[in-house]
Formats: sequence, C-alpha cells, structure tokens
Amino acid sequence: MPAVYDRRRPLVALTIAALAIGLAGCGSSAADSEAPKPPARPRELAFDNVKPCGLLSQPQQGEFGVDQAAEDGTSPTFNAPSCVFVSQKEKVSLSVVLVADRGIAEFAPGKATGQTDAVTVAGFPGYRVRTDQPAGEQFCTVHLDAAPDRVLTAAYNEEGRDKPLSKDEVCQRATKVAEAALGTLTSAK
Repeated sequence: MPAVYDRRRPLVALTIAALAIGLAGCGSSAADSEAPKPPARPRELAFDNVKPCGLLSQPQQGEFGVDQAAEDGTSPTFNAPSCVFVSQKEKVSLSVVLVADRGIAEFAPGKATGQTDAVTVAGFPGYRVRTDQPAGEQFCTVHLDAAPDRVLTAAYNEEGRDKPLSKDEVCQRATKVAEAALGTLTSAK
C-alpha cells in the first residue's frame, strides 16, 4: 500500500522549532547582551497585505518540486501568516512565515536550540538554525531581518525521505526558499 503523506508533519517540524526557540530563550547571561549586532538590512520590508503563498511563483515552486496545492494559513509556531509547500514525491516541505511581532534578535545564537549561524541573504542579515535530527527527517530554518519587529522565516524539511539529504544541503535549500521569497518581497512596490 503506498504511503500517504500527512500534511500535519510540516506543522510538527515548525512546532519543534518553536519549542527549541522558546526553551533556549529561558534565562540570560552577560554573553547574551554582548552578542554582536547583525549588519544593517538594505531596506525595510512591509508584510501588509502579503500572502505567504504568493511569495513563491509557480516556476519557483516547480524548481523545489512542489506537487501539492498550497494554502495560506497561520503558523502554529509563530501565530503568523504562513504557507507550507509540499512535495509528496520528494517527501519534503518548505514554508514561508511572516513574523510581525518580534525582531531578529529573538533568533540569535543562544536564543534557539541547535546550531545557529549568522547568514546574509540578498543583503538581509539573519540566522540559520538547524538541529540534529535523524537522516531523512532533518530541517533547517532561516530567519531574516525584514524590519524592526518583522522577520521573514523560511524552512526546508525532510519528511521521511528515502534518500536523505546532507545537513548542509537541507540548509542550502532553506536559504534558497528565503532568497526566492525575498525576491518577491523586494520587487513589490
């Protein structure tokens, strides 16, 4: 009997990521206040009237292997507008979330569980977070500084892949999702 894809799995991965962020944020230290500030963003991005599913064009979705219809929704992790794109064939999901109630500092090293690295995507500074997950179940999240108290979050998740990707490849793909979404946001007037 063929495996049936469970559309809740991407939500589970996002919930795990949120728990990791929330749990790591407990407590503080002098090191937290001394963390280096990320570079300045090239401009502020507005999220007003932006539909997350509209941030990846059909051709871009095709490049990621998306083969299921996507719907705008609300991220249970961030209680923010989101879209989950699914490739049932590739057993992966990718998501875009428009977080409008916290700034990029909430995702800095020491604030999230997992390996957190500074990244810059199309000039926008941010952080990439990845945790140790079993092969075929890995995920990577990229959080970019869109404006004060606005963060563009993009994730790439393996959903039980038969041929798992390397951790680096999962994060490269998450970065490409962020780059594609940024391209749409920055081209909007």
